[in-house]
Amino acid sequence: SAGRTIDPDARRKAMKAKQEADRKKAAAAAQKAKDLAKKNAEAAKKAKAAAAELKKKKEAARKANQARYNALNKTAGGSSKLIKKTPPPQIKDPFAGREKKTGGGLFGLFGKKK
Repeated sequence: SAGRTIDPDARRKAMKAKQEADRKKAAAAAQKAKDLAKKNAEAAKKAKAAAAELKKKKEAARKANQARYNALNKTAGGSSKLIKKTPPPQIKDPFAGREKKTGGGLFGLFGKKK
């Protein structure tokens, strides 16, 4: 290799540079993991608080319904008031407008003959 000086340190320098880069990469990854863990912990805390809030609301609603139900049982009608009643369906009379036939039935076949 005429005109070129051989650098015996080149390989060692390259190795050192690679190690340094790997170290920086590992440190960055560790920091990222730490940040993510912190974020997750905060999210978990928020979720826990929200769940507790929801539980409180549900309990309050349950107590209110219980009170309403108990109050109903002290009145006339009692818990039957809780049953939702639907009004009867509105249908028009199919025989409206027709005169009523008389003399039908089988009683003419039986009984006393004149």
